[in-house]
Amino acid sequence: MLVILMNVEKFTKGRDLSPVTDKLRKKFFEKQFGTNSTNEVIKRMKEKKVSFKWVQLYEAKGKEMAQTENEALDRIKQLYKKEDASMILVPVFFNVFLVFLLCLGKVPCCAFVYIVLLLINVNS
Repeated sequence: MLVILMNVEKFTKGRDLSPVTDKLRKKFFEKQFGTNSTNEVIKRMKEKKVSFKWVQLYEAKGKEMAQTENEALDRIKQLYKKEDASMILVPVFFNVFLVFLLCLGKVPCCAFVYIVLLLINVNS
């Protein structure tokens, strides 16, 4: 459904469909990032007395999440570079991470929790 919405927005550039698509985008935002995050965005917009289109908020949050994931991966890589076990665990880590992303699709935060638990069990 999100892909269809993105295609509609892409092929109707120049037309403002935000009165219709904002409601859908808000639902996708809430489904993807959670109710708390959605409520926080709404609260911040009210406090600052600004209004954004949900497509902008969705894209910004997606970029923020991707950046956070990359930073977390970089930190984990640095931790394993310091240890001799990195030669064994890093390939396992990436395989598990890729499988998780394929299986869960849009829930990368859960993948990190699972991987950390997996690594704790491997080290024990």
